[in-house]
Amino acid sequence: MSEIKIEGKGELYPLWISRILITAISQEWALTGARAASGFGNKKGVEAGVDIRSENTIDNRPGVIMMICAPNKKLLEQELARRIFQNLLPCPTISVYDAMIEDPNVKKLEIGKAISLFGDGFQKKGNFKDREVWSLPTMEGNMLLESTFGIIEGVSTNIIIIGKKDVALKAGMEFTEVIQDTEGVICPFSGGMTKFIIKLDSLNYDFMKKKGTFDHRFCPDLQKKVKDTEMLPETAGYQIVVDSIDVMTLFQALNRGIEEIKDMKGVLKITAATFEGKLGLEKYDLTEIL
Repeated sequence: MSEIKIEGKGELYPLWISRILITAISQEWALTGARAASGFGNKKGVEAGVDIRSENTIDNRPGVIMMICAPNKKLLEQELARRIFQNLLPCPTISVYDAMIEDPNVKKLEIGKAISLFGDGFQKKGNFKDREVWSLPTMEGNMLLESTFGIIEGVSTNIIIIGKKDVALKAGMEFTEVIQDTEGVICPFSGGMTKFIIKLDSLNYDFMKKKGTFDHRFCPDLQKKVKDTEMLPETAGYQIVVDSIDVMTLFQALNRGIEEIKDMKGVLKITAATFEGKLGLEKYDLTEIL
């Protein structure tokens, strides 16, 4: 019988999401571009990561789909343009397409048109397999950039895994590996996980209350110093932030991840961090996912 506790309520946080198809001469180059455009995963509320690898692409080359997520449309538009121009366009052999072309609910942003102006009048607008694209001159020959990119309202949440010190990391890795095998889902932090949780408060610094600080309740070395600890001696915990194109896809991914680790010996608790409705208004019971 498993000793794990699955309890607590999670929160759903609204996001705007875009999915980009990156193709290249090889899977390695496509991944290189996607990882560069993802940056360090989370910056100023923008989250990004590699979604899936794709062999069946519009130009019949190896490809990768990456996701970029932001709390509002304006910021997402800025980040799409910046990351495509600064990270994807310079990368050898890469072409860039909209990966949301078949979704009827998307809103379209004319990212490609603005970037095409760097072609200095030598760029050409055309159609490629029923898509409007720009052909841009580069040192290795012309590359293709889709004219518009779709964005859609998505959702984010988090899961916390607590276990014995020698087990928690392994459980987190297996959880995120399963999660990231789900199309339309990313875990944007390093290796899919973060070793601290932010609380929207500070116990000791008034000037940090709005910025947030590490949540002391989830730090095992403080368990003798704080009364409201969630940790036991010789335990460790990891938080997994999960971004998804919709709630159903999110819950399916979480279900698969929890099922993967819930019987792992040494995993003690699966829960979630909440922020008193300050970030997400909708709540769900973790047990309902199973």
